[in-house]
Amino acid sequence: MLDGRRPVWLFCYLFEEFGGQIWAPLAGSNLRIMTIPWKQREQYHRMFEVYGIRFPTVWMCKPRLPTLLLASAIAAPDARLVLDFDDNEEHFSKSPGSAEKAYGGETIGLVRSLIEEIDARTAASKALAEDYKTEIVRHARQTTDKRRFNSNKAADRPLRIGFVGTVRPHKRLLEASEAIAVASHIFGRRLELNVYGDIHPDDYRKDLEANNVVTRGNIPAEELQEVLQTFDVVLTGFPSQSDSDEPITRYQISSKIGDALANGIPALVPRTRSVADLDGTPGIFLFDADDFPDVLMEALSCSKKIMLPRAFTLDGAYEGFAKAESEAPSDASALRLFTRCHIP
Repeated sequence: MLDGRRPVWLFCYLFEEFGGQIWAPLAGSNLRIMTIPWKQREQYHRMFEVYGIRFPTVWMCKPRLPTLLLASAIAAPDARLVLDFDDNEEHFSKSPGSAEKAYGGETIGLVRSLIEEIDARTAASKALAEDYKTEIVRHARQTTDKRRFNSNKAADRPLRIGFVGTVRPHKRLLEASEAIAVASHIFGRRLELNVYGDIHPDDYRKDLEANNVVTRGNIPAEELQEVLQTFDVVLTGFPSQSDSDEPITRYQISSKIGDALANGIPALVPRTRSVADLDGTPGIFLFDADDFPDVLMEALSCSKKIMLPRAFTLDGAYEGFAKAESEAPSDASALRLFTRCHIP
């Protein structure tokens, strides 16, 4: 969204516990990326200081301590700081897997204190925007004029429901496959769930395939549009009957909503507070576990023209970011991070 509008670099730490590599979809992008092994961060920070590598605006993703530390290493003394709230980060910091990590539960108090000093904020979902007082900046996408790839409309082929993203058991795609099988039986139509992305653990992949799910690994960024256009509907997740306000789902909004709409494809979206404001948007079909079969068939029979809402376009998202940036004070706010945000 920023690239092409102004010079932009992406800085990130690499953590061994997450494979020590940058996220695969970003690795093949054309963005200018500086990756910093976490254990070697002090060497990089000293280099930034020696060579005067400082930026006038820093947009920070996720309110966790490593994010703030990295911002303090690259922000100019009078930098405008913008903080993006991507999820319920405190919930993840408190998880057993984060214990004794630089982003673990013991850092929550310091993070709360630091982010209180950052006035300019963004978030992709309405729930996050309301709770953390942010501007809304959606997961923006390029618009696509027409569907070019999904030309096979033969009546005997299965209707394809597609999911693309990080695949973990808590996404409940196994439950989605079971619900799709029920819908197929009820309505007498062949339905096929396609799941593409990083599937972990491997036993979960086997469970999906045992339920007639078509699986594939990560999709290179340059192939994503072509893959999406082989789907008749995009599924962004699947809820349980009682998790609409659980910490892990309360704030989430899938980036695949924009992907689907940009390609003229209906998006099936679990009904939560984070997406309630999207109800009625052409192409977005909100559902819960009980009404999923009916909503699925409604989406598959959708005849309305689906277009990317302005908020989901690159121009619309940039407007939100620019507004947040204009609200950031250009004073010593970055220096407060320099002096307070340090991890031994």
